[in-house]
Amino acid sequence: MDRNKKNFQLIETNYETGFTFNGKSTDSHITTLLTKMLDKKTFEFKKPDRSAIVKNNNTAKTVLIFPESIFNGNLDLRFLENICNILNANGIKVLINSKNSQYDSFLNENVSKIFLNLDDTYRIVSSCNAVFGVRSGFFDCIQGYTHFGIDLYIVYNNYCFPSYNRMKNFKSFFKNAYSLNFCNKNRLHEYFYIKQSTADAYNIANTIIENIGRN
Repeated sequence: MDRNKKNFQLIETNYETGFTFNGKSTDSHITTLLTKMLDKKTFEFKKPDRSAIVKNNNTAKTVLIFPESIFNGNLDLRFLENICNILNANGIKVLINSKNSQYDSFLNENVSKIFLNLDDTYRIVSSCNAVFGVRSGFFDCIQGYTHFGIDLYIVYNNYCFPSYNRMKNFKSFFKNAYSLNFCNKNRLHEYFYIKQSTADAYNIANTIIENIGRN
């Protein structure tokens, strides 16, 4: 592509400052930049079709976990194990989306490991009570399901992809530029400054349990 062309449009990530649009730094949201790049007036986000929701009516309470992200790193193993144990102890099944064998020691009759393609992701998410995990593009794709009673619990990792360690405003960059603008905010739970400690695991797991109990 010729960057000198008059109508050239390009979104890039600068690993020290955040986004650039056509070579200039910007703090605009990603959807705003996509709208500009595609010469659109507005960005359209379509909610999932209500008929596609296959909620299980709490007959088997289930939490889907995304423990990995290419750019944000993975959830701490002990932290994740504590989450699984607490959920299990309260009668909640867990699905871990990963091919990684490091989670095999967590598996039991109530904890399963799966690996979803995009189509399966929507089908499985629609049958779960909540989705928990480290911030990744999956949450952008499934945010519409918050309008149909599914809660999202998102951890913004404290040890991230090495290139982002140089970005002083990493968390504010993600919070502003990648915020989930099209979800039901009452069902969005974001954790920006946690150490993934045992106490954090109990706090998050108990919040998930309490909210499932209210639904």
